[in-house]
Amino acid sequence: MTALGLLVTFLGFLLSVFSLSLTSSVNGRLFIVLVGLAMCLIGIIGIINKGLLRNAIWRK
Repeated sequence: MTALGLLVTFLGFLLSVFSLSLTSSVNGRLFIVLVGLAMCLIGIIGIINKGLLRNAIWRK
């Protein structure tokens, strides 16, 4: 679960970075960067956090 979260976060980061080469319009870059940022947040908050809370120390 953690590896999947890291992968989604990294892909969101790469999408944001490569938005410079994908389009030349400012609005297109802004949209692609916002999608990449959303992917990063889903990876961190949605996937990694759930995986880490599943094995939390206070749940034992």
